[in-house]
Amino acid sequence: MHPDFVEQELERLGKLIADAQQLLDEYQARLIFSDDPRERARSEHAIKQLEESLNDYMQKYTSLRGQSDTNAPPSQSPEKQSVLKEDESTCELTAQSNENTPVEVFFSYSHKDEELRDQLAAHLSVLEKNSAISGWHDRQIKPGDPWAHKINERMNSAKIIMLLVSSDFINSDYCWDIEVKRAMERHESGEVCVIPIILRPVNWTTAPFGKLQALPKDAKPVTSWDNRDEAFTNISHGIEAIANRFLTKSD
Repeated sequence: MHPDFVEQELERLGKLIADAQQLLDEYQARLIFSDDPRERARSEHAIKQLEESLNDYMQKYTSLRGQSDTNAPPSQSPEKQSVLKEDESTCELTAQSNENTPVEVFFSYSHKDEELRDQLAAHLSVLEKNSAISGWHDRQIKPGDPWAHKINERMNSAKIIMLLVSSDFINSDYCWDIEVKRAMERHESGEVCVIPIILRPVNWTTAPFGKLQALPKDAKPVTSWDNRDEAFTNISHGIEAIANRFLTKSD
């Protein structure tokens, strides 16, 4: 299958997944708050159909994503960055570009955690101002840009991927089946450092990233701290330490 067609189809399926997920959220909210039996019945029927459609879209997307990765030409660049694990819980830098450029950091998160993501980004801003990192999330996609392609592009170029873990993050089909899957593939191949950021209490230790070292300290959820600024500051120090290993290696 031609690579251009695969990318176009991935973009189309990504849009269908996003639209279906948004509709699903709306109907689930109606089911919760409506007291009208007929409205609840319509919502239940719509939810069932949307879940079936989402499952179909996700299977097709995952299959095409695999074809796209298989057909992609191997990188021959001698300046390729590589992050390897000393064990299953840590990342270790082994090679880095000679250019002292900011380390790309990707935010993988549920939109329901957008407020917490913004607070985290504010605490990481000092690292951006010091040119230690360059953070990116999907709200930075410009109007008219192919969003699925942009997300995929940024995930593939990032050297640090932060998984902003919560019940909504784990419950999100897009986060779980696409972003977590791709992040762990790159982590296991030594291309990126994946760091779980525990935002809210949730059972996450059996997840694919469950053996990775998490932030903040002791994997205590941000919302469980008496002072959330202290939690975000702890995370910022952790990200700074990882970024500095890249930057030190490049000197």
